[in-house]
Amino acid sequence: MVNTGRHDQEGNQVRKLQVVHDYNRYMGGVDQNDEMIANYISVRKSMKWTKKVAFHFIEEAVLNAYLLNKKSDNRKRYLKFK
Repeated sequence: MVNTGRHDQEGNQVRKLQVVHDYNRYMGGVDQNDEMIANYISVRKSMKWTKKVAFHFIEEAVLNAYLLNKKSDNRKRYLKFK
């Protein structure tokens, strides 16, 4: 158990598992990428699993290109970029 540095309503320190603490600390970017891809997903239910995997990798590549392009002060939205 690890102290989070926060207190609940009664003033007690909030504690959580070390595993949860590490996950929250290191996996922020992955969760954010999954959220962004989920908004504009192009995979269909009736598609074969191999096509789904291929389209997922393409989606990841497009998102990574968008994030790199966004660093250069490009103000396009993700859907417009895509």
